[in-house]
Amino acid sequence: MKMLEEYSEAYDKNGWIDGFSTDILDEVSIWFVPMINPDGVSIQQGDLSFLTRKEKIALWKMNKFRLDYRSWKANGAGIDLNRQYPAGWEDSKTEVNRPHYQFYKGTRPFQAREARALAEFTGRINPEIAVSYHTSGREIFWHYHNKAENVIRDYQIARKTAALTGYQLSSPEKHAVGSGYTDWFITKFNRPALTIEISYLVKETNPPLSVFTEEWKRNKAGGLMLAEEARNLSKNKHKKDNLIAY
Repeated sequence: MKMLEEYSEAYDKNGWIDGFSTDILDEVSIWFVPMINPDGVSIQQGDLSFLTRKEKIALWKMNKFRLDYRSWKANGAGIDLNRQYPAGWEDSKTEVNRPHYQFYKGTRPFQAREARALAEFTGRINPEIAVSYHTSGREIFWHYHNKAENVIRDYQIARKTAALTGYQLSSPEKHAVGSGYTDWFITKFNRPALTIEISYLVKETNPPLSVFTEEWKRNKAGGLMLAEEARNLSKNKHKKDNLIAY
């Protein structure tokens, strides 16, 4: 939301952000999906007011009978949305075989309507690049069964993002098991996708608000830089480019 606000204000003033002109927004659309898991966020923040008594009891059981929900990672149905996409879903192994506060991949890909909605939206706008902001670890994941002819292209975009943010660029895993959004995007569209882990590493909870200023400083020009990359990818196409960030 901070990126959306700052880019809009800078564009209105024909401004620049860290050396990147907002004029790129005349050529490239950046689509922001601010939150894909609203139920999970409310639960993690301790707000259960939207749930019935029966649902609260079910949630308590999924949370290992704890009343502290700061470790909650799934959606309200106990499905981990980061494990809901048909890219390595069958091979995605987890010891969790029922709805849980984290890691339960569901009984099938796209079982969760949140994952279906994001996939349908992605197909509708047909973006050149997809970016998924996660926490935490200050690391960038970019590789999941990328086609050989795309590896250099995708690596170069990831390397530029790492240089801009100062985050570590992950090494491709030989036997990577996906089922995440960017894994699906890479295999479905054969285009670059990045999962950017902001903040220093924290365990099973959210990063503190105190880290926001530092992470914003690292990432604030990232959308404009990737918009330029999206334009370059489709410079021979006669259509307006798209970039999705969520």
